[in-house]
Amino acid sequence: MSEEIDWDSLTFSLTPTDTMYITETAIDEPWTPGDLMPYGDMKISPAAGVLNYGQGLFEGMKAYRTSKDRVVFFRPEENARRMQRGADRLKMPPVPESIFIDA
Repeated sequence: MSEEIDWDSLTFSLTPTDTMYITETAIDEPWTPGDLMPYGDMKISPAAGVLNYGQGLFEGMKAYRTSKDRVVFFRPEENARRMQRGADRLKMPPVPESIFIDA
């Protein structure tokens, strides 16, 4: 798939991929390690806070391909910390930095 991506033209918008990363948690439970899954619909409860109260959060990052053909991110740990702060403000369980970086 990487051969099909025009890395220089990527923007902060939806760029469909073949896979997505899924991790889960519950009240007073740790986050699961998560895994890559085929891109598709997700199951969500009609009682989910994001649907009923708009309690949601996402953090976007842009990947870059280097001259040595490596894919890198700029300071992903800062994105992880920003997402943790947002989760704290929304009274949501923050995703541990290690799980965020692994995703």
